[in-house]
Amino acid sequence: MYKCIKGFCLEICDDDGFTIEGESMVVKEGSEWHIPSDKDFRLIDGEVRLENNENWIEISKERFEKCFAVIF
Repeated sequence: MYKCIKGFCLEICDDDGFTIEGESMVVKEGSEWHIPSDKDFRLIDGEVRLENNENWIEISKERFEKCFAVIF
């Protein structure tokens, strides 16, 4: 599990990988995420895919290392 230690904003993509114009989401500091068991699956070519009970995100490895910390 990983905890967001620095919040940020991302554009929202639908389940087909297309950006939803004008839509964004905030990844809140303190939110908890996990890397799915199928860690090689990517929908929008992000380097790291994270999921929680409500959302999924794909981000660069650089942003992952900067904004997330291992909690267990």
